[in-house]
Amino acid sequence: MVLMFKDKSIMYITDDDYGLIEVYEVDWLPFAIKFELVTTIGEIYKPSVRNNNRDKIVDWLSNRILSINRRYSKVILKSARYSYSDAINNKVKIALACRAVSINDCYWIKFDNESINWSSVDIKSNNLSSVVVDVALMGKNLSISSRELLYPEITTFGV
Repeated sequence: MVLMFKDKSIMYITDDDYGLIEVYEVDWLPFAIKFELVTTIGEIYKPSVRNNNRDKIVDWLSNRILSINRRYSKVILKSARYSYSDAINNKVKIALACRAVSINDCYWIKFDNESINWSSVDIKSNNLSSVVVDVALMGKNLSISSRELLYPEITTFGV
């Protein structure tokens, strides 16, 4: 998978453990991980470096989802068929389902062999689904489809 900034490829991340990375644009990395990742070619294959990189990427991804303390957060996650556990692996799973899109910046995840661009995932330019609105604002128990997961109610603090 590739970490993107709008339509710019920033970093390739292996899907198996997130620890093996290839950074294309160091200056474009998210500030939260920019100075935390080890990107030196000779170093990135060392187990301790891979563990460090994995931990930093997993932490960054897990912080891009809806706060469990937000009103109706459990209803929102249940409607999207996700557990509302605070486990970091669960948070990463949710973040990846939402492509790690956030209303706060233009970073997102593009999966391998996809032909998708920023305009199709930009939550500031795409309309909210009425189903997502009903769940997020009124707490209705409805089913949210995978396409509707690209809306900001699942990521960061919602709208």
